[in-house]
Amino acid sequence: MEGCAQRFADPDAEGEFAEAERAGGELWKASIAAVQRPVMPAAAILLLPALNEVFDVAAARTLATRRHPPRIVSVMLFLLALSGALFAGYGMVVCKRRRWLHTVGFSLVICGTVGVTLDVDCPHHGMLRVDAFDRTLADVRAGWK
Repeated sequence: MEGCAQRFADPDAEGEFAEAERAGGELWKASIAAVQRPVMPAAAILLLPALNEVFDVAAARTLATRRHPPRIVSVMLFLLALSGALFAGYGMVVCKRRRWLHTVGFSLVICGTVGVTLDVDCPHHGMLRVDAFDRTLADVRAGWK
């Protein structure tokens, strides 16, 4: 469980992915061995589906941490912001005086859109954080001890 918490705090920690995978395999083998005892035949019905669900959630979260948008998305977003600024600048040349509200508003909208789009890619390091979810995982883990 420690490996899972570490790998989500640092998505680039490939060693933690391998360690969590190995620990999951050991847990599965131990669970299979435990439910094959004739003393507890109903344990397999309760334990194995729940454990399988835990592994499915862990696999989905692992895939989500490894999935990033293609680099072309960032390039296109930058080019869109640059071309928008170019067209807005040409449109403002016609006016004799500068309209600060339009200039600042356009800049804030473009910067905000680019920032949020790039921030969604890595939610552990930007302004949009998932620390509350990580704290919940840590609380659950502490309750197991």
